[in-house]
Amino acid sequence: TETAAVLAVECMEEAAGEIADIIAVARTVKELRGRSDGDMILRCLDAVYFVQPTRQISRGEISERVTAVSCDLPAGVDTVYRKLRAARRIFARYRGLNTGTSAFRR
Repeated sequence: TETAAVLAVECMEEAAGEIADIIAVARTVKELRGRSDGDMILRCLDAVYFVQPTRQISRGEISERVTAVSCDLPAGVDTVYRKLRAARRIFARYRGLNTGTSAFRR
């Protein structure tokens, strides 16, 4: 029926978005592996965003994780935030998202 068709289209659109995200992540990781600071960026991403990824992040938790990873890496808090921003921008470029910047800086 018409309702079933609408639901099917919505499910397909959601799945297409998830697939596009997965492809963008794979491309981002590939690009990061080719960069001189790629290993550090990947470590920052893992320590900040992939700790219990299915659990909702609570207020202030990101900054706590950034502080913790800055102690583990030879990097300050500001550097960790810059590395995370670089990864987000690369992902956004592959995903076709607007980041509010006219050019992507490395």
